Amino acid sequence: MINCNQDKGGRQMAFYEELSKYYDHVFPFSPMTYNFLSDRFPNKGKILDIATGTGNYAITLAENEHKVTAIDLDKEMIQKLKEKIKGRDLPLTPVVMNMLNLNSLTPNSYDGAFCIGNSLVHLQTLEAIEQSLKEVYNLLLSGGQFIIQVVNYDRILAHDIKELPLINRPDLGVKFLRRYQLIDDIIHFNTRLIVSDGQTYDNSITLYPLTSSNLKELLLSAGFRDIHFYGGFDEQKFNLDAFPLIVTAKK
Repeated sequence: MINCNQDKGGRQMAFYEELSKYYDHVFPFSPMTYNFLSDRFPNKGKILDIATGTGNYAITLAENEHKVTAIDLDKEMIQKLKEKIKGRDLPLTPVVMNMLNLNSLTPNSYDGAFCIGNSLVHLQTLEAIEQSLKEVYNLLLSGGQFIIQVVNYDRILAHDIKELPLINRPDLGVKFLRRYQLIDDIIHFNTRLIVSDGQTYDNSITLYPLTSSNLKELLLSAGFRDIHFYGGFDEQKFNLDAFPLIVTAKK
């Protein structure tokens, strides 16, 4: 879920390889998130999980008889997903894929799709985000629902937020620091992963600060309708002070 489209050099490869070991501790499965997703997808539907990470939600959907294609650009994440389902007869297909190459999948064939974990904003421009949204639209069946979750960049920009809350799991020996730096209308997302042996892994990527108004405009341009904003997977109302922005939209 962390990285969707950016190429990584040796340092980034080491960072993501290490993060994949701790991913489920840093970003644990949330029953509330799963319920939000599953409530919006038809029983035994065909679902696309974009930027799946290690695939916790894809696996649980598959366990509940959804047919899931789970994609992520990061090979380490997909390998972790494959290890989790090894020997299990689940309707789940993990694929290493760039979210800008979704047109390689079969159009008009998915009952639903989701892209959570602040993944969409790894695309570098509004044009790239629009391209990806249009490709998702083309993959969905009529009435199919698309669910997106990103950080609330309305809040980040309005309050000049410099840092996200520390993720600290002392019981598991891992800390994850996340800092923002806005330069020329692009966010530089600087992270530090500290593990139990004292080893530190630093990484920096750029994110597009996608606002709620920008996202709505792009979804409408892609052809989506019935667009709803939420401030959490508990379905609270979205406002400037909400931490995430969650969007549902239908084809």
